[in-house]
Amino acid sequence: MLPGDAGASPGAFAILFLHVPAAWLSLLLFTAAAGCAAVTVANRRPAAAMALQAIAPVGVVASVLALWTGLASQRAYGAWWGWDARLVCELVLLLLFAGAMALRSVTADPGRAELAAAVLVLVGALNIPMVYLTVDWWNTLHERAAAGVGRSPTLSRPWPR
Repeated sequence: MLPGDAGASPGAFAILFLHVPAAWLSLLLFTAAAGCAAVTVANRRPAAAMALQAIAPVGVVASVLALWTGLASQRAYGAWWGWDARLVCELVLLLLFAGAMALRSVTADPGRAELAAAVLVLVGALNIPMVYLTVDWWNTLHERAAAGVGRSPTLSRPWPR
């Protein structure tokens, strides 16, 4: 069922205007956190570690918002969680943000805490391309990209019933 079909509520379609930017924001924030983590590991710059510490809570909020709105829109269309690849990768992103925050708070030595959080974020950066490419790798509830380089804009398939 597509967002304009009779079975879908108007609110279910409108929630996508919040879901998509929140998901992109969480990816962008984790990319920025990975950059800060790389600088922290390579140069031990305190400014990069502080930036990573500031990005993590905002990333948690963006990830929670992306997950919540994604689950709410799926529920409106009759699906629930279903271990959709993008939802699972977004959940991993949320756990990585939360893990970086937790490492900073449970480790007594600030230098070790910054380094541990940075290493966690750098390893977790492998999740970024996975979040983006899951719709190309697996059959999920999400649409493929409607437009791309060398490709004309199309709808890939209707929403699952």
